Amino acid sequence: MRLRDHFTPPGVSVIAVLLTLLVILLLSGCAAIMPVGSLPERTYATKAAHRAELAWLTLHAVDTAQTVTIARSPDCLREANPLASAVYGSDHPSPQRVLLTNVALGWAHYELGGWLDRNTERAFVEDSGARGGWYVARGAYYAVSFLGTGLAVSNNASQGIRPFSRVECR
Repeated sequence: MRLRDHFTPPGVSVIAVLLTLLVILLLSGCAAIMPVGSLPERTYATKAAHRAELAWLTLHAVDTAQTVTIARSPDCLREANPLASAVYGSDHPSPQRVLLTNVALGWAHYELGGWLDRNTERAFVEDSGARGGWYVARGAYYAVSFLGTGLAVSNNASQGIRPFSRVECR
């Protein structure tokens, strides 16, 4: 029998996911709404890279919400990703640890993506249109990010793990 058959209806899971997405988008979008003169340079040089980052943050929020379900159900579920378990410090992290860790990871991902994007565009301008290694690094960064997070979300969903719910073992 699949885990999907053992879920307690969460009732507010859709609202919780939407609120999580809103908080992440608001936190990541603060640089975009500040006056131009107040920041030394924009975080992202291109709109395409910024949109890719926001899409990844949305996927990351879904993964976070699914991981909270794992954390809420320690008798039935565990974090199966050894890298994630190492980051959380356990394969049964608390929901608070999951949320704090993933907000910090989302912020770090946003900042690193912006740094890669700025350097890619700077190299493009300085080298008269040659993108080279920075272009490959930025593309690889997002390819690996989407692949890893997408696989985690897909794997969790295939096991019936829904965002912000609970699993009852039988």
